[in-house]
Amino acid sequence: MTQGGPISFHAGVGQAVRAGDWGAQCASTYDLFAAAVREDRLADAAALARYVPQEGQEAFDLFTQWPPVIRDFIRQAGVAEQAIRDGEDMVLAQICADRSRPLDPEGEWREICRLAEEAARLCEAGEAGTVVALLEEARASWLDLHDRLCDRVQGLVGLGLGPVAGPVLVAAQLPADNPIRKVALAYVGRYEAVHGKGSVSTFGAHVWDAGLLLQHAVPLALKKAQPGSQEFRKALREALENTRDVVGCHGVYNMGPTDHLGFDQRARVMVRIDNGAWKLQP
Repeated sequence: MTQGGPISFHAGVGQAVRAGDWGAQCASTYDLFAAAVREDRLADAAALARYVPQEGQEAFDLFTQWPPVIRDFIRQAGVAEQAIRDGEDMVLAQICADRSRPLDPEGEWREICRLAEEAARLCEAGEAGTVVALLEEARASWLDLHDRLCDRVQGLVGLGLGPVAGPVLVAAQLPADNPIRKVALAYVGRYEAVHGKGSVSTFGAHVWDAGLLLQHAVPLALKKAQPGSQEFRKALREALENTRDVVGCHGVYNMGPTDHLGFDQRARVMVRIDNGAWKLQP
């Protein structure tokens, strides 16, 4: 990786990106940084540390630019100005309820960038003793800020439309006859057994559902061809496109050649926040 460095300019993207093929992009920049420090590749580590803010900049920009756009949208939907102000105050209070300070996106982002730059500077100075901890602090701060910015956007949208989520978010509250309930609760139980009570989110459930779809499709594809061949890839695609009534955490999948999502109305539930927790809206 040192040859040419871990970061290089990509003409197609128009900016610097991490080196390597698509498979290499699955690795976390933070983990690559820690590995470079362990292997005493401090120039690589410095480049990776400086890439961390760039990697998050687009998400930060989007989540900080969306609120005024959403406010205009819900005004046009007929929500009164006072209701918008009161609702936004409620959203901000909820997402900062367990913190001693208000949400400060710009200030918190500057601190994340400062930590990454300090880690890079220390690497270049050959003083790598604390750099992994510094970048881990940047990672934890960014995850925390990112989640609260997402919650703010979701909360604002909910003022106009009412929050909509995948059913796994409120799995335990789904009716007993809902086919998604059993599958979603099984996922929640297995996830929280590893990561702790209350740790589950909707994101991991998407990956879980992808695994369920593959469990259905791969045996069918294996009847027609062997893995690694063009014939197998074609058979796997056909099997996925013929998915019928596969129950996942986010919905019941029925796919087709022109429908690679496969969801119906069962994939959406209305929710609200009550005392900091998601509640199913009947």
